[in-house]
Amino acid sequence: MEPTDLFVASCQYPGGLLDQEPAYASLRRLAGYVRARGRPGQFIVTGDQVYLDATAGLFDPTRDVDRYERPYLRLDRALQAAPIERFDHLLATFSVPDDHEFTNNLEPVPDAEGSKRLADTIERGARAYFRHSPFVNRVLHPDDSRLWSDAGRIALRGGGPGATMARLPLFLSDCRTGRTPRPADGIAEASIMDQKVQWPALCKWFDLAARPEFDGLPKFFVSSSLMLPRRLAVAGSSNPASALLSDAWDGFPASQQAFLYEVARRRIKGLITFSGDEHMPIFTRASVRIDDAEPVQIHSLHAPPLYAPYPFGNASRADFAAEEVFEFRHDGHRVQVDVSAHFPAAGDGCIHVEIAPPTQDSGCVLSARVLRASGPMTGDESIRIDLGRGLTTFG
Repeated sequence: MEPTDLFVASCQYPGGLLDQEPAYASLRRLAGYVRARGRPGQFIVTGDQVYLDATAGLFDPTRDVDRYERPYLRLDRALQAAPIERFDHLLATFSVPDDHEFTNNLEPVPDAEGSKRLADTIERGARAYFRHSPFVNRVLHPDDSRLWSDAGRIALRGGGPGATMARLPLFLSDCRTGRTPRPADGIAEASIMDQKVQWPALCKWFDLAARPEFDGLPKFFVSSSLMLPRRLAVAGSSNPASALLSDAWDGFPASQQAFLYEVARRRIKGLITFSGDEHMPIFTRASVRIDDAEPVQIHSLHAPPLYAPYPFGNASRADFAAEEVFEFRHDGHRVQVDVSAHFPAAGDGCIHVEIAPPTQDSGCVLSARVLRASGPMTGDESIRIDLGRGLTTFG
C-alpha cells in the first residue's frame, strides 16, 4: 500500500527586487518533488505565510489594500509563476495564522485604547487571511467566523490505488489572537488560546482522538507556536517570570501544562504536534507521566522556514533544552515530562512526513525529513516514529 505524504512549512518572507529566486525556492522544490512522486499530498502551513510588516514598520504601507491584501496577492502570483503552478492542483492545503498575518509580536495590551486598536488589527488581518490566503482550507472555514478548526481530517491512503483507509483527526489551532495578557506577577494564569470556546473544543477533540478506532494511528495538532522543547531561558530558571522570555507554549506555562496533562490523562497515543515560527527544524520526543502511571509519548515536529533571509531573526540550537526532565503539579497530580530533541541543520525548506499505513502486526509508521530549498535530503536529519511498537528513532 502506498504511504501518505504530508508537508509542513512556515514563515514565507516575501521576495524583493533582488531575491525573487531564493525567496520562493522552497515552494518550487516542494512542487517539483510532489510532481515527481506522482501522488497527491497534503500541505500544512503553520503560520507567517505572509509578512504584513515586512519592513518592521519602516516602510510598511498603511492603506488596507496595500497592507492587508497585497502581500497575499504577491504570494499567489509567486505560486502561479512557472514552474510552481497552483498548489491546490498538487496538494490539499491547511493553514493556521501567526503574528505576521496581523502585526509583529501580536500580544494583548492592558489599556482600553490599545485593546481597541488590537481588535481592529485582528479583524482586518483575519478578513484578508480568509479572503486571499491560497492555503486556507475553505471547507473547514466556510463562514470566516473563527481562525481555528476542530473538524480537520488527514486522509490516510491505503486499501488500493487512490483509496482512503482512514481520516485522521486534525486540530488547527489559533494560538495568537486569543492570548491573554502576561504581567510578570500573573504569568501563571496567562493563556495562549481562548479559554471560553477554543480550549473546550480542544478538550472535546482530545476525547475524539482517544477513541479506540484511532488506536495505532496518528492524530495531529497544528500550532503556530512550538510545544516542545522549552527554551533554556525558561527551563533553566526558577523565576516564573522567565516565561516572558519565550513567545511559544513554554511562555504560557499554564496552557502548556494543561495540554500535556490532558493528553496523558486521556492516554492519547500517537499525538503529533506541528508548529513553526522559530525559523529552524526541530524533531522532539516527549514522554508524559502522571503520578506512577505508564507514560504517554508525544512528538513535536517543528518546521523550518520557507524563506527567512535574516539570520538575526532565527532561533538556534543553543536556545533550547535539548535533553530535559521537568515536573509540575496539575489538578493535584504530579506530572513528569521527559524531553529529547534532535536538531537538523538550519536552512530554508519544509518537513516531509511519510505515513506508512498500519498492518496486521503493527500500527502506522511515520518518517519525517527536511526537504530543503536546495540540495539532498539526508538520513541523519530524520525521525522515525513507530506507533505500533512505541519506538522513536532519530536519524
